[in-house]
Amino acid sequence: MADINTEVVGGPQKTQQEKQKKHKLDFKEFKFKTSLDDAFYARAHFEEFFRRTGTQLVVLLAVAVIAQALITNAFFNPEISLYQKIGIVLVGLMTFVAMPLLAKKRWPYMKQSNDFWLPEQRFVLNLKGLSVSSRHGDRRLQWRELRKIFETNEAIVFVVYRFHMVVMPLSDFTEEEKQQIRDLILYCTRNMRIKTKLKRLKR
Repeated sequence: MADINTEVVGGPQKTQQEKQKKHKLDFKEFKFKTSLDDAFYARAHFEEFFRRTGTQLVVLLAVAVIAQALITNAFFNPEISLYQKIGIVLVGLMTFVAMPLLAKKRWPYMKQSNDFWLPEQRFVLNLKGLSVSSRHGDRRLQWRELRKIFETNEAIVFVVYRFHMVVMPLSDFTEEEKQQIRDLILYCTRNMRIKTKLKRLKR
């Protein structure tokens, strides 16, 4: 069970509009400690792998090729050569069998290389950024250091750079607190070139 503490914190005052926006969102500082296992980190790794632009393009291409083959009944068309039919099958196998196996093969390397994947983790999330435990001690990550932020069914994943991700579990937060975290992230990254995909609170 995570030990959660939230505190209201202030931020840099700029324009009157921004001050009103910050006040409206009622930003908080989230502090908590939690225990995480390898299965939790592995799920985050697979999510990140299949959310990559390159991976998604390959999957879309494979789906398009297979769909076209089914629509045109290519496998029973005598005008389609045997090599072309084999090629279509290989595209499907490479995409839907080989790629998951590749992600699974990369997992031990990801686990070893990621400084932030520890069994006991401490998080501090506020207007300045994200503080987490690492193999080299506590580390403060400013928002501009992040490349991508996305949300899964159980966590928010902060991608720092290749093979290095911070995975923050959401299981111990209420729905309202989860939305406060999302609002904080969106506010702090609003003028940054960070790919962000977060869920919205269900009304």
